[in-house]
Amino acid sequence: MLGFPMSGVFGVAGTDHSSHVAPAEYGMFGIAGETRGLIYRGVEAVGFGPASRSTAIDLDVMAQDIARVASELRKRDEQLESLVHKRSHRPGDQAVRVAWERVVWFADFTYLVSPFTHTGRGEDLAWRANMELIFGESWRSIPIVIDSAGYRREVSCTAQGWARKFEYYPRAIEVINPDGYAGFDFPRDKQKTLEYLHRLRSYFPQDPRLWPVFSVLWSWNSSPATLDFGKLPGWASKDLSWFIPITKTQKKYKPATLEVYARLAIANALILGSDPSFKWMVDQFGKVMIGGLIASECPRIARHLYAGVLARMYPGVKFWLLGQASPPVLNGLGMLGLLDDISSDSSSWIMDACLDRVLQVEQGLLTVFNDVKPQHRAQLFFSRPELMAAGIRGRAAAYQSGLIKYPAPKLSQFNLADLDDRRVVKSYLEESRQTVAQQLRIRLDDDEF
Repeated sequence: MLGFPMSGVFGVAGTDHSSHVAPAEYGMFGIAGETRGLIYRGVEAVGFGPASRSTAIDLDVMAQDIARVASELRKRDEQLESLVHKRSHRPGDQAVRVAWERVVWFADFTYLVSPFTHTGRGEDLAWRANMELIFGESWRSIPIVIDSAGYRREVSCTAQGWARKFEYYPRAIEVINPDGYAGFDFPRDKQKTLEYLHRLRSYFPQDPRLWPVFSVLWSWNSSPATLDFGKLPGWASKDLSWFIPITKTQKKYKPATLEVYARLAIANALILGSDPSFKWMVDQFGKVMIGGLIASECPRIARHLYAGVLARMYPGVKFWLLGQASPPVLNGLGMLGLLDDISSDSSSWIMDACLDRVLQVEQGLLTVFNDVKPQHRAQLFFSRPELMAAGIRGRAAAYQSGLIKYPAPKLSQFNLADLDDRRVVKSYLEESRQTVAQQLRIRLDDDEF
């Protein structure tokens, strides 16, 4: 059984040799993956969110012993905590104390176990070298959730050949005995995913640890002409671009473009939410991992609206957005007040550190700085581990109640009780409808997705 609480969970991928990360009352933080020499290959993810909600991004990143770095980050935070005044209100000081509380390990199962460990002939599945001392039941200090490598098997095609054999996955679950595990999914094949979900359930009947995976790619519709935006419940006459927060370092979009993106995400979420197979997953499991967003045409800046519609359609259901712990998604979820309902994961904390990106809070939003042309990029006196730590803490802080004050969606400045204001609003709305209609008649620019 997943012992996850109902508030946010933050996960980091990469191996961690730290053995003392105490679970918090309301969420957890995890690290997963494997180091091979000087090249780190694995699920380097950071998960954020409530009990079944965490954030993660899967990458193959060149790094020198990420396992050692991740362990050192935790040790450094423990040392800093003893030096920081307990009542300090600096966001960084507070994050040091709480950033590691909402964590779970989130790992591709092939990085923890292998059928070639003992004999080298693929005869039996066993822990890889030293992995049991980190993730084994007797050693783990925080929960671990494993992934079936669906994206690497079917999309990026970077998984090992043996990972394609379903029989290894149930065996991996037995060996690892994780606190949670994803279904054996096929991001581009719905029927095959459902077939293998039933097969997995036959191995572990009524197992509450199982997370079904539903891919956005199965239902996504990029043709505005076939989407009925007029049926968006309660939003048909509103300016939805207000619900997409943009920081000063992000690409600037015209309001009409944001409106199209918002309606595209919402309309597609309604399609997915009405899918009979999706409803079955919700009814049977009470939680669903949403995959396929990375490979989909859903604009990143509108993915929080996609998830928000699902959360509103199915209140109380736990959702996990696979690979969506980017600042734009976290800002959107935070603004909508959904960080306690939707989890995500990410490994961008590693890539950001390699590119000297700094994550800050500006006007209530997580903002990435130094993301400019190389010749204009600032030179920093922060070490790479320090930048990694800042990235982890910043994303974890998004889920830590009170550390970031997300701005509420913009509200109209008009007084609708005033007749003149109502006339102005009516004319504005009509103008917006015409603008959106015009936008929908043309093909959306590919570079804006």
